[in-house]
Amino acid sequence: MLVEIDRCATDAIQSVTGCTLGKRSLKWLDYGIMAATFVNLKNDRAVRVTAREEAREKAAEYCPETSNRAKQQLEAYRLMPEEELFNVQPVRVEIPQEDLPGKPLRRVQCQSCGDWVQDKQWQKVFRWAKRWGWYRPTILPKKMSLGAIIDNAKVYLPDES
Repeated sequence: MLVEIDRCATDAIQSVTGCTLGKRSLKWLDYGIMAATFVNLKNDRAVRVTAREEAREKAAEYCPETSNRAKQQLEAYRLMPEEELFNVQPVRVEIPQEDLPGKPLRRVQCQSCGDWVQDKQWQKVFRWAKRWGWYRPTILPKKMSLGAIIDNAKVYLPDES
């Protein structure tokens, strides 16, 4: 599964398909496009699904009685036929061995920053670490611990009501 945007659609795709970054069955490509490519690894078939922009405007035709635009779109999307919501295109996707689900194939330690890097990503990390530094280390105040940082982080969870 390849997703091309870091918005709510990616969360929905993850929830519906069970694909996750942690299982390496979901890959995020930062293209800013409301698109997802579904890949069948057993038969090498794939389809790329993109959202039709005109579906947003058509929502008013399906639910003219709803004045709130966001609610109007949600209600209309439940009623609209798939072909009005999405473009579906068969595609060919070549996935390198290192990007397939499963255990990492290789681990390498970066000589610049000391971090361990898995699979082919080491080429990127080494280049960045050597040229710019991956991050800038700081010293935590004596009274501050990782637990305190996590406890003080702002995490926004959906309202349970």
